[in-house]
Amino acid sequence: ADISVTDFSLVHIYHRIFTSAGRAAYATYIRLLAEAVADYPAAISIELINEPPTIDEANLYRMYQESYEAVRAAGADDIGIGVADTGSGAVYASDDHLPSKTKAWLRGTDHLFYAWHCYSSICNETTSIRNALALSAAWGAGTYLTEFGGCASPQAPRCIAQAAADAGIGSTFYSYNAYCNVPNNATCMPGEPCAFGACIT
Repeated sequence: ADISVTDFSLVHIYHRIFTSAGRAAYATYIRLLAEAVADYPAAISIELINEPPTIDEANLYRMYQESYEAVRAAGADDIGIGVADTGSGAVYASDDHLPSKTKAWLRGTDHLFYAWHCYSSICNETTSIRNALALSAAWGAGTYLTEFGGCASPQAPRCIAQAAADAGIGSTFYSYNAYCNVPNNATCMPGEPCAFGACIT
């Protein structure tokens, strides 16, 4: 996947993933989020980062572990925690690219799931499903298709979500809605649409 971020985002991601202070701050945020929703039956999980824009997955998974442990230390034991690889594609069939300590942690956790995306233009549905299931089996964890697209695409003759469901994998559907766009005004970039960003329903 093509990863595009601003300089500010790069600084933020670097701090969050590569520094102990950044990882601790993010773990605190995730713990507070888990505490806030722990007593709501509809709150079942937290995906730690959607489409993480870093190629250093060793430190990314280190941040995941610290966030996971902060949630469990707060007593939010029933909240599922989702982890995703760079860009959120299911590109690995094993976790051999991760440090041995990280692999041991992934195999020893509960209420963990592997989150991944599959858009027909950049994703091979068969390979992605096979990879997601392989990681799920290695970790004793669930797997969940958190974004997808391409049901009508020639590259995906069947809906990707249906193929995942046939393999025992659940999915989430979301859509961007036009009502999230705002009328042009002085804050919009000249010549650009004044879009709000990700308004999810």
